[in-house]
Amino acid sequence: FLDHAARWCSALPAAVPLVASGYGFDIFAAPIRFPARRHSYLELFRRCRLLWSPSPLTDEAICRLGCPEDKSRVLRLGVPPGSPRERPWSPAEPIRVLIAGRYQGKKGIADCLQVATREARNSKLEVTLIGWSQRGGEAEAAAVEAEVVELSRVATVRRLPRLDYQRFAAELRSQDIYLGGHRVAADGDAEGGYPIIVLEAAAAELVIVTRPHGEIPSILRDGVDCFLSLDDSVDALSGAFRSAIEARARWPAIGRSARNIVVAKFDASTLGVQFAALFQEVASGRTSDSARNQKADRPKTEDPNQKPRLKTSEGS
Repeated sequence: FLDHAARWCSALPAAVPLVASGYGFDIFAAPIRFPARRHSYLELFRRCRLLWSPSPLTDEAICRLGCPEDKSRVLRLGVPPGSPRERPWSPAEPIRVLIAGRYQGKKGIADCLQVATREARNSKLEVTLIGWSQRGGEAEAAAVEAEVVELSRVATVRRLPRLDYQRFAAELRSQDIYLGGHRVAADGDAEGGYPIIVLEAAAAELVIVTRPHGEIPSILRDGVDCFLSLDDSVDALSGAFRSAIEARARWPAIGRSARNIVVAKFDASTLGVQFAALFQEVASGRTSDSARNQKADRPKTEDPNQKPRLKTSEGS
């Protein structure tokens, strides 16, 4: 994002409207890690016609970086809901737990494996880990590998590489619980409001156990649509996981409730129509007024990093 923002601005003719997006690392961590290069954001904000983000949390962070409010817009990301769950819940089988994501601090994969190891001493678990490392994430990958060794001593562990969407969707539907460790990382990185995998798990009617990170608590209700930890500690996440295990008789109802939220509010086909309308607005030059109307009286959300707004000009 930082490397290419200025290049995009200079390469496009002024008459061509530029629409950009930003969330996750680009908005929450990069400005902290590379403070000397924040001018790239200001140039992008000056040049772009509109900048969209997937949640109010990210939208407000973008505005704190210096983006004029009449240029920013929230457009939710969604998922294909697919069909309702077909595999029955079987108390005679091991509890199938999915842990998935890149090995990076904000995903909390190592914490999830530690939680599974604790619970495996009391419950029969089959844990599927779909994970992959990335450049700069060597420490997190090492922590994951150490936890896998411990978990393998008390539970069955399946390891899969990063999958294409169809294979991942099929794997989701074979699971019982999605265990997520989403959090603000040590470098300030955070999810862009809500992790897409949480929506995917909800659409597949999995029982979701995760931390109250970002906008997850505003989408899913603890004890009704999911199980949320009280805080970001491993102990708290373990407590939420134990609560989910103890509520096994309610899993079908909890899964259906979470899926209904995705169908009603996060259906990708419906949201795709909204994206098409956005580009029509950009082409017609009507984006400023509609963005102002959208943000009127909107409640503020909590900034995970509490960073000050950038100066947009000298002395401002």
